[in-house]
Amino acid sequence: MPNLEDLRIGPFPRLKEIPIGIEHLRNLRILKFRLMLKEIYHMIKDEKWKKVTQHISEICVTFKMEGKLFYETTKYISSLSPVDFEQYIEEVERSNKSSHP
Repeated sequence: MPNLEDLRIGPFPRLKEIPIGIEHLRNLRILKFRLMLKEIYHMIKDEKWKKVTQHISEICVTFKMEGKLFYETTKYISSLSPVDFEQYIEEVERSNKSSHP
């Protein structure tokens, strides 16, 4: 696995920390978390995040909104304050409820 360049994880709603060993995948360039918007926000805020992921050029998370799949980069998500993130989550959840009768 040391030559792994693209890793996709999830959905794992119980995952609360970045997986152990990610920092050893030195060739990893793309890391995608699938349907884990809330979980990734908490991982990003962990002090270990930057050290463990500094070698990965693209990290993003996918989520559903209005029945469609979207993604955000972790750079954008980490720029949100806790209040702004909660509002963002509420908007996503509201849109998902309105897209289902």
